[in-house]
Amino acid sequence: MTQTTISLDEARDLVFSALIANGASKENARFVTDALVLSEASGQPGHGLSRVPSYVAQLRTGKVKGTVTPTLEKVSSSLLRVDAGYGFAYPAIDLVLNTLPEMARSQGIAMAAIRHSHHFGQGGSHCEAFAHKGLVSFVFGNAHKAIAPWGGKN
Repeated sequence: MTQTTISLDEARDLVFSALIANGASKENARFVTDALVLSEASGQPGHGLSRVPSYVAQLRTGKVKGTVTPTLEKVSSSLLRVDAGYGFAYPAIDLVLNTLPEMARSQGIAMAAIRHSHHFGQGGSHCEAFAHKGLVSFVFGNAHKAIAPWGGKN
């Protein structure tokens, strides 16, 4: 098997172009591209560039809606609910990253729930984003029963 090495900028260009060519909006493609390239660069290829073919196929079939804008609802002073509109999770996660820290600082704790979203990628990177803002976070996601928890067996 031949391996090809490309720069991170070349990877960004390729991923972004593939997403746009298959129905994603520029804004959504930017969020997805950033997440996939970050995962690849941080040594998590299972959530990186290897996802591009399946993301493109899911755009083409409509499994993921590439042009939707997530909506945010402030349920209480410490709770957000985000509807990703059956689109990519990354734009919804960005809404949370930009809104939740202020709420957490104000209330001492805050939580967000994202629904109707696509694969959310490398959960650790979302926690790191909160850590860079001086906050502790937990990220949880659901999965179908074929995926065993860390250390478990199918």
